[in-house]
Amino acid sequence: MIVVLIVGGLLRFAALGRWSLWTDELYNLRLIPVSARLAEGVPADQHPPLYYLLLEQVLRLGRSEGLMRLPSALAGLLTIPIMWRVGVALKRPQLGLLATALVAFAPLHIWYSREARMYSLAMFFWTTAIYFYIQSWQRDNWLDTLGLVLMMTGGLYTAYPTLALWFIQVALFFLFWRLSRGRAGRLGRWAAAQLAIGALFYLWWPFLQRQLERPIVFNWLNFFELVLGGQTAAHLTQWLEQSGLTTTLVGTFQLALAVGLLFVLVSWLLSLLVVRRPSLIALVKRWEFPIAVLITFLFLLFTAAGAVPRGLSLRRQLLVFWIPFLPLAAWALLRLRDRWIPAVIVVMSLLLSLYTAFGLPYEDWRSTAVMISEQGRPGDLILVSPHWSTMAFDYYYEGDVSYQGATIQQVLTDEAALDNARRVWLVVNRHPAIGGQTMEVEGWFLENGRVLMTYEYQQYLTVYEMVFGN
Repeated sequence: MIVVLIVGGLLRFAALGRWSLWTDELYNLRLIPVSARLAEGVPADQHPPLYYLLLEQVLRLGRSEGLMRLPSALAGLLTIPIMWRVGVALKRPQLGLLATALVAFAPLHIWYSREARMYSLAMFFWTTAIYFYIQSWQRDNWLDTLGLVLMMTGGLYTAYPTLALWFIQVALFFLFWRLSRGRAGRLGRWAAAQLAIGALFYLWWPFLQRQLERPIVFNWLNFFELVLGGQTAAHLTQWLEQSGLTTTLVGTFQLALAVGLLFVLVSWLLSLLVVRRPSLIALVKRWEFPIAVLITFLFLLFTAAGAVPRGLSLRRQLLVFWIPFLPLAAWALLRLRDRWIPAVIVVMSLLLSLYTAFGLPYEDWRSTAVMISEQGRPGDLILVSPHWSTMAFDYYYEGDVSYQGATIQQVLTDEAALDNARRVWLVVNRHPAIGGQTMEVEGWFLENGRVLMTYEYQQYLTVYEMVFGN
């Protein structure tokens, strides 16, 4: 356990400020001070406020990369021993130790522990909520109930996917209550906990309503194309849109609530069936080995995917399911009986986590801005595409040359500025999620200007040094 904590800590804290902040991390600065955003009804964001309130206090000490990422690293480190306590609460300390190693060396968890966003803090709340949830059925006291209320509320005020964990807990309520011999005291404490969580989260309801009015779009429909193929995904997407389920924030909430309620209903019916026919449990135990093999395969797939910095929007929404999946994966590995299999998987995770922690930067804005700061001269013009990437460029840029966000409309209405510029520096962010926006701008510049030099930076940044006119 000590070795796991030390290595897990090094993976989260070592060289924390080595790579530059990327666009999503720098987006935090637009929401601070939080008090001003709350007064406006947080129209500029789609997340709850707790992480931003914490980050605002940290930024009083400075705005370096390491300091901005420090809350995430601390939350990531604290999650490791909490996962051990989950195993202890289940009366499976060996399972808890293996689950601890899996989370400590998980590339996905290390990625978010080294990113200045709220997801590492949310995973800490989720893991701790699972611990108190298990303890609330194992022991008869109000302290576990209070812990569950505080951790679930903290999760809800950090990231909205916490609602999925809430649905899971409600779905398993009936089964756990009957397995604990249906005691009325535990039922009363559980009901009081749910009412307290709902009441505390309701305080945020006026702000959530304002957020739901925003036309922000998520790309979770891309998941269907990845799994089902383009044509099938297109038909499914069309059907969802015709059904009124859109990829906007409000549409995503509607779909999540509908799926969550259906999941709760089905789970309660299955729990009733299991309680009335205990022989079903014995039947499931006969299939333990193939179930363990399937879970192990899925875990390997998720672990490998966690080392690839793509599909962040979708992964962030599914993280809440990944946390309870880790103890399940530990159970599956132990059921395989061959001790070398868990050892090999832990070592594989560790190697992938080293790449995640110390490999390539996601967006190297620091190198991009420093190069232009050093080579830019009076009379030059700097354009950044898409326009909202200027907040990332501005964080690192220290030169005297003016710049702005570039769109086709801006370029077409101000071509004289291009002709009069001594040189034009075009900074293009080629992130796959915004490829359509940048390709049009990039294509126009390459067609109408002359490229003097091209600079490529990890992972999606390209700088063109160009001239226009005669």
